[in-house]
Amino acid sequence: MTIEIFGPTARTALKFGDQKINPRPLGSAEQDPAWTTGAVEAAGSEDLCFITLASPGTVREHLENCGVEVLDGPVTKLGALGEMVSHYCRDPDGNLIEIAVYP
Repeated sequence: MTIEIFGPTARTALKFGDQKINPRPLGSAEQDPAWTTGAVEAAGSEDLCFITLASPGTVREHLENCGVEVLDGPVTKLGALGEMVSHYCRDPDGNLIEIAVYP
């Protein structure tokens, strides 16, 4: 495990090989309003990222065909392996779900 500090507000990430966890500090929405995160700020709320080999256009089309509201995307973000293109939506509990594609 390694620690990575990134972003304009010096957020912390924990990297495990090709995986990365971005812990969400309490008050994160006030610290960085551009950080889209879970609907509920509480222990157990999650921001999850899934990597796919599908194109960003295919991801968006699939979400829309399933009736899923896309909150943001496609947007370029920094993942465990570098830049990726992401789409964001929520699960039924309000957790933030990111679906990302590495180039």
